[in-house]
Amino acid sequence: MKDVPIPYIRANQTGIIAFFILAFFEQLPLFIAILWLIEGVGLLFGMKANLFILFAKPFFSQWIDRVPTQAYELTRFDNQLTVVLLTLSFVLFELRWASAGYIVAGVVAGLALLAMFGLSLGSFFYKQVKKF
Repeated sequence: MKDVPIPYIRANQTGIIAFFILAFFEQLPLFIAILWLIEGVGLLFGMKANLFILFAKPFFSQWIDRVPTQAYELTRFDNQLTVVLLTLSFVLFELRWASAGYIVAGVVAGLALLAMFGLSLGSFFYKQVKKF
């Protein structure tokens, strides 16, 4: 399986953070729903269908073969974790528990931000799951 270039992963993380910030400051859970849709499409059809990655590709196409990569399996696990948490957030919004919905979506954005700085809790969870 082919590895995923880090710039594509960073583009996805940046998109997650941007959509959370938009949703939180505009108080529009619709942005969380759109984020869920973007991440869900990427999960169902592969990372190449992720809108954030599609947007980033033209900017990185000339030198993408020379950048560090991350294992596809780990990237997919991170994407699954993101979709599960965004689904929970969406359910909380539908139950009219907006604060809890924003907290869960904020956890997703926080994990994306930490991963951008090199601390990937998704990798930690993945290694724990693989042990069992």
